[in-house]
Amino acid sequence: MNVRSILTVSCLLLCSFFFHVLIANAQAEPQWFENISDRWDEWKQKAEKGVEDPLIGWHYYWKDGFRIDSTKRNLRIRLNGRVLLDGGYIGADNDLKNAFPDLEGGNAQLRDLRLTMVGTLYDWMEFKLSMDFANVRDIKDEWIRFTKIPYIGQITLGHMKESFSLEKLTSSTNLTFMERALPTEAFAPGRNVGINHQISLLNQQMTWGLGAFLNTGSFSDVGDSLDQLSEASGWNITTRVTGLPWYADKGKKLLHLGLSYTHKFRSMENMGSEFRSRPESRLTNVRLVNTGEFSTKGEDIINPEVAVVAGPFSLQGEYFHLFADSDKTDDPRFWGFYLYGSYFITGEHRNYDRSTGIK
Repeated sequence: MNVRSILTVSCLLLCSFFFHVLIANAQAEPQWFENISDRWDEWKQKAEKGVEDPLIGWHYYWKDGFRIDSTKRNLRIRLNGRVLLDGGYIGADNDLKNAFPDLEGGNAQLRDLRLTMVGTLYDWMEFKLSMDFANVRDIKDEWIRFTKIPYIGQITLGHMKESFSLEKLTSSTNLTFMERALPTEAFAPGRNVGINHQISLLNQQMTWGLGAFLNTGSFSDVGDSLDQLSEASGWNITTRVTGLPWYADKGKKLLHLGLSYTHKFRSMENMGSEFRSRPESRLTNVRLVNTGEFSTKGEDIINPEVAVVAGPFSLQGEYFHLFADSDKTDDPRFWGFYLYGSYFITGEHRNYDRSTGIK
């Protein structure tokens, strides 16, 4: 037997041993599994209670991430992370194989390996730094936010998502499907460097966001290219308004309406633009939908959105329409939409943040 065979047999014997020990304990002590649950609850309570630093009096504890509070809680920091791993096989018919030879096949990808630090300072300033170490080491969010400006609301400075599109603003951990819809990926702006104003009105029945951003997203085939920091190709003015005509049972029933708009100013006339999207999977870099690069002087994108929550049932849809200012290509227009529904068989309902108008 070679070394690999010996290691394999040894691992199987060790696993068998622990399995028999587990069964023996379970049979000898029926409460064994319940004791494990009790111990877990005990450890969780100790972690949430945490410890006090004897030197400076800071509090270290675990609650939805590792947290650090200063002595008077003037500074509060939370550290956490997430790992997303995708795997699968893409099948294609003969037409797709001929058009895209690299489409079919199996693949696995570390979709997300993200570390995030968020915090508050004196309850009037928030900050966030989020980096994704999968693939290309993107800086996702890097901003500071002033939260208590009288009559104005919130002002955020840094690298962030623009106030555009319900699905684009929804975190990837809260999406209904594995990826965002094709038109969202193709038309919605990514993260950019800028300043953004956000406020909720009418007892959080309405929100309004307005921002100005340097258009720094690249057209790279690698990673989440819309979030790449690259040479600016111009700047954008983006705004989004949302309303809640119907809101009941603390969010179990609601009707959300929204409208986003962005205008992209080009730093030079006739710069290149391109709109494309993967087939709702990051397991391939092939773009089934691709306009190819064409010259533009600027772009306008309008985006109405609607969402309904009725207990465990929800419905959501958006429409995108893009107007390109391009004399050389006769001012082309592009559009797309998505509509989907979901139902929780266990009775829960989709969450909704009234202060930002995001599900």
